[in-house]
Amino acid sequence: MPNRKEIERAIDAVFSETDLNRAGLKQRRALKLLDQGVWEGSVTPFYQARAEQRINSFLRTLWHEATIERVRNPQE
Repeated sequence: MPNRKEIERAIDAVFSETDLNRAGLKQRRALKLLDQGVWEGSVTPFYQARAEQRINSFLRTLWHEATIERVRNPQE
């Protein structure tokens, strides 16, 4: 059963990444722990929804930066 601190560490790990692929892998772990936490009662559904919004917003930012970099430096 994941406790709230473990879930928060997993969420923080997503925000510490600058690489889109590694952030995506850490996102999967964080979302899995959030689901387990809601199921087992260690976090509320509201906490889960807010954390998912923050994570997805961060990943959209990384995706945008990666897209801009590909446009500036196209590889053939």
